[in-house]
Amino acid sequence: MFNEDEIKTIINSFDSELVKKIDVDNLSKIYKYLLNNGIYFVKDLVVDYLDMFINDYEDFKVRFEKLKNSLGSNYIEVLEKDSTLWESLCWLQYVCL
Repeated sequence: MFNEDEIKTIINSFDSELVKKIDVDNLSKIYKYLLNNGIYFVKDLVVDYLDMFINDYEDFKVRFEKLKNSLGSNYIEVLEKDSTLWESLCWLQYVCL
């Protein structure tokens, strides 16, 4: 999924407390789910929005499906251009508590 340099970049880009919260299995599930939904820029999302991958996989999946359905068939293009939509998914962990 990530090479050593990419992992170093991720670790150095985020607060150590956030990095400690990462469950690799959960991150992997969300990563694969997004790839299966045509999100070809998942690596960039991990680097930019690591906190999104802290969300519980099942909760993330439900919320993403709602977002995807609301955006329509061109959801990939919309998500690629509008980073605020990804930012809203980052905050799921706080909303779901």
